[in-house]
Amino acid sequence: MQIHIRSKPLLARAALVLAACLLLLGTNCITPGTARAASGDSAIWKAAVDASYAAYLKGDAAEAERQLQAALAEAEKFGPKDAKLVETLKHMGVLYLGSERFAQGEAAYQRLLDIRRQQHPRGHLDVAVAQLDVAEACLLQGKFSEAEQILLPAQKTVELKFGKYSPQASFPLLHLGRSYTGLKKYAGAEEALKRALKQAENPESKVSLEKWGDPALSTGRLVRRSYLANYRLVAQILESLAELYKQQGKLDEAEAAYKKTIATMEKRLKPGDPSLAHIYNNFGVFYKQTQQLPEAEAYVRRALEIEELVPDEPLLPRVMTFTTLLKIQSLQKKFGEADGTLKRLVVAANKSLGSELAEAPALARLINTLAKSGSRQTSMSLLQEILLIKRATLGPDNPGLAPFSALAEPFLSQALAALAKISDAEDIRALPLLAALAEINQSMGKPETEQAMRQRMLPIQEKQFGPTHASVINTLEALVPLYRRAGQKAELESAFQRILAAREKELGPEHVDLTNLMNDLADLRIEQGKEAEAAALLRRSLAIDNKVRGESNLAAAATLHKLAQIYTRQGNDKELEPILKQQLAVNEATFGAEHIVLTQDLDAYAKLLRRLQRDDEAAKLEARAAQIRAKAK
Repeated sequence: MQIHIRSKPLLARAALVLAACLLLLGTNCITPGTARAASGDSAIWKAAVDASYAAYLKGDAAEAERQLQAALAEAEKFGPKDAKLVETLKHMGVLYLGSERFAQGEAAYQRLLDIRRQQHPRGHLDVAVAQLDVAEACLLQGKFSEAEQILLPAQKTVELKFGKYSPQASFPLLHLGRSYTGLKKYAGAEEALKRALKQAENPESKVSLEKWGDPALSTGRLVRRSYLANYRLVAQILESLAELYKQQGKLDEAEAAYKKTIATMEKRLKPGDPSLAHIYNNFGVFYKQTQQLPEAEAYVRRALEIEELVPDEPLLPRVMTFTTLLKIQSLQKKFGEADGTLKRLVVAANKSLGSELAEAPALARLINTLAKSGSRQTSMSLLQEILLIKRATLGPDNPGLAPFSALAEPFLSQALAALAKISDAEDIRALPLLAALAEINQSMGKPETEQAMRQRMLPIQEKQFGPTHASVINTLEALVPLYRRAGQKAELESAFQRILAAREKELGPEHVDLTNLMNDLADLRIEQGKEAEAAALLRRSLAIDNKVRGESNLAAAATLHKLAQIYTRQGNDKELEPILKQQLAVNEATFGAEHIVLTQDLDAYAKLLRRLQRDDEAAKLEARAAQIRAKAK
């Protein structure tokens, strides 16, 4: 039985590459008539393959791998070119890609390619299909140049066999387009993908798949409806175009490509078809990345609803969808709903893993299962969301956080240490580990360790996304209270300046959300003795508040008070008077004309007027203050 990976972002391609075997080869994908060694046992081999499939469905990729290794050992007894060996390697490649172990998937597919090259002369279609498999594994690792070099001869083979503008040529073109996108060769990527789309949409391609079977599938099923693979291919090309446009910042074109993908799939499939979950999830991820969170949540929910109705849906794809939904809900501060989603995940995990554990141990078992199966990125992202949601719903000091923190810290530290041995300090794979460790140490009251983790995140985020990316600014905002606690004023100043510059660029120079940042930076300037710079920031903050909220708004009170103190110390009576006048007006509007709080404002204003020798005005204010005090007694 073929191990099947239902599509997810970056993992969807494995099934497509296997489908390429059906499209490209009108005959057997496995060379028939291979000599069989007497020592091999077909029953043992098939039992191991079937057991690996069953384990994969349960989310136990480690057991699935163990069974496939047993199948591989048995298949090797049949000879180095036997069909069972080829099929086993295919299964292993799909398993490794599906559990995020891309390097091992590449190794399995490379061995398959070596066998094909021994079986066939250069330019044979079996070799081209195997090259597509290896290229897929390279693309998932970001090895775009290597993928391009593998794909070019595969493209040549397919075009010689079927014609340059044939539907079959869409497969290598699709992968080349993805490779060029990764290499930022955007013009070449768009040309390849648009050509692939035009050829895949060719009506003549409908008959090209009819009655083609794949003997490598142990079920031996035939492709009976030719257009099935055709429209799936169209959808894959459209998704790749959407990713290309997204990378170029052409978000309208990207959104249009995703919508066309959905229309293509919904036209051919029933509403609850599992294949729709993939595109709904990807569209949701697109909306999440473009900060359209309500739309993102709606599509990911649709994906999850479909997945939960599929009885034999593998665990990993569902966990990935759950994690995406949790992230979207957290970004919207919908922590109560996110906690409900987490409970649904616990039910799904217990059912898949055959247990009835309470929430914390169930999630611990799930995370460990994912990690042992090689899906570290997914396990780290999930763990990060769990800690964030539980801290928000239980409270940062709740003892109920202890089971989650106790599980996470040693697990994450080990994973981070293991990653450090095989990569440099700026490896993007460290980000979810560092973020989760920061969250854990925050919940455990360890600010020094939390700060260390967040500081390690910054250079990775800056390298991968740029110095003004939202993720960088979010990390800087998290570092602000840590710098303040540690008394690191230089680092605090730099963080404030970068955050303010980024938010100003994002929101515009007169957005009211900038005022708190300006006031915080002004406080630091006052501590540094830079009162002129502090005053400039406070004046700007006040101007925005007055314009947006009106001159009598209470939000400006703190800004007015700080400006009044600065101008008083400076002896700048000219600038001080309008500040004291507005401060009095704000408090009158807020508390009423006879509230005791006004006496301080009246006294301060009267004192200024005395210095300015405007004694009559000062006397009126002093009398009013005395009258308010008398009434208050």
